[in-house]
Amino acid sequence: MLRKIITLIFGLLQLATYAQEELIETHAKKGSVEAQMYLAERYYNGDNGYKQNMSKAYKYYKDAAIQENAQAQWFVYTMLIEGNGVIKNENEANYWLSKAYSHNYPPAVLRVGIDKYIQGNFDEAVNILSRFEHEFGDHPFIWEILGICYMEGLGITKDYKMALKYFGKQITSKSDIPRMIPGEAEFRVGYMFQHGLGVLKDLKTSKEYYQRAISLNPNNELYHIALGDYYLDTGNYNEARKIWNYLLANNPQIIESNSKLAQSMGGSIDYIIPLNSEINTLTYCIIIANENYKRVPNVPHAINDGKIFNKYVNKTLGVPEENIEYLEDASLNDIKYALSNVAQRCKAFIDQINVIVYYAGHGVPDDKTNEAYLLPVDGFGTDPSSGLNLDELYATLSAMPAKSIVVLLDACFSGAKRDGGMLMATRGITIKPKTHVPDGKLIVLSATSNDETAFPIEKQKHGLFTYTLLRKIQETGGDITWGELADYVTETVKNRSIDLNGKLQTPTVSVSPSMKSIWKDIKIR
Repeated sequence: MLRKIITLIFGLLQLATYAQEELIETHAKKGSVEAQMYLAERYYNGDNGYKQNMSKAYKYYKDAAIQENAQAQWFVYTMLIEGNGVIKNENEANYWLSKAYSHNYPPAVLRVGIDKYIQGNFDEAVNILSRFEHEFGDHPFIWEILGICYMEGLGITKDYKMALKYFGKQITSKSDIPRMIPGEAEFRVGYMFQHGLGVLKDLKTSKEYYQRAISLNPNNELYHIALGDYYLDTGNYNEARKIWNYLLANNPQIIESNSKLAQSMGGSIDYIIPLNSEINTLTYCIIIANENYKRVPNVPHAINDGKIFNKYVNKTLGVPEENIEYLEDASLNDIKYALSNVAQRCKAFIDQINVIVYYAGHGVPDDKTNEAYLLPVDGFGTDPSSGLNLDELYATLSAMPAKSIVVLLDACFSGAKRDGGMLMATRGITIKPKTHVPDGKLIVLSATSNDETAFPIEKQKHGLFTYTLLRKIQETGGDITWGELADYVTETVKNRSIDLNGKLQTPTVSVSPSMKSIWKDIKIR
């Protein structure tokens, strides 16, 4: 009897439910937004006795959306953009997103702001997301985007303090909402501490934030590269190498990156510069880097050659800064003045001083005499006498009472440019300059021989001769003789020039008679 009563009650409840569902569906068909939203939510979630049915959910949301219900418009957008219960349609989805946005529906406002940022419409993105924050409160996506915009000056004036404020909110947030890019805030704060942007420079704190970013997003190569760059900046080359090997194993294409880490580990001489703890007070150096000429074409990368050579002389050879005459875009008088200063030093320490003279720039020949000249930046390509005759240079150096004098010339004297063209448009052929035999205590290592061109190595942004020279010093830490270095540079440049340029470039060595028997065994530091 009890079972019959229970069955009867259950049947009556079912009839009541069916009646209620029919009533709600009737109201929905008649245009009741409340009924439409009720059914849409039930079918969407599959609750309150309704079996989940995305197609029906979409139908009822669409009916309510047509009647300007902002929440329904938002759901129609999400279902169309995802192809959930309906065929995916981005154009129609964006229409309904704009409708929900026009009603100031919070999720739609946030979505439009994010889309504007992704599309690069930073002014609009900042305005929309700032309005969202003011009207509806904080949101992790806003913290990330506004932090980046303030940091980079995207759509708003650059403000590192504001950037730190937003990144700090995200880092300390307990929100369950997934981040747009995990670890991005930590990475950005690490960068700001590394470079002292809006905060005092603090490399230890920078490292900690980079490591936190990696822990949140281990597959983000950018975070690993940033940590690798940090290790390069702090001289921890072993750790930088470990990160590089990890990245390379996971993505061999990383070698094409423009990052400092990729450049240094991919053969660059600009970053990992060996440090010599000994100070070499009895070596003096003249470095001339002539790139920006007034009357003839420029010399690509000559200033970079000079700057990096300067660093190696100071750090690896141990020459104090006060012993280095560094000249960029030098005039003839600049060069002569530097030579005079070093000559005075040699006279004060007779036969004790080692001199290094480095030149990157144009060399020119005299059409009539075939004599070679170094061309200052204010010189005339058609008038070699406006430059410094190599014979005069060698005579000036030979007269110095020095222990040894090494001249390194990353220039050619055939009338050609680094890019292989002609220095002067009126000269159609290269010229074979005279061979110079220096006197005194000179060792001369020149980038070319005869009528060849001194080429650049574009990937490294250096002259091929300078790059090869410094690369060997980098590899050996400067523990090498001038003879070993000259042999390596001569052979390597000759081979690499054929590979890179399809033309021969053969460095040459000229040594004064008094140095013939000893120069090869002299250590460069």
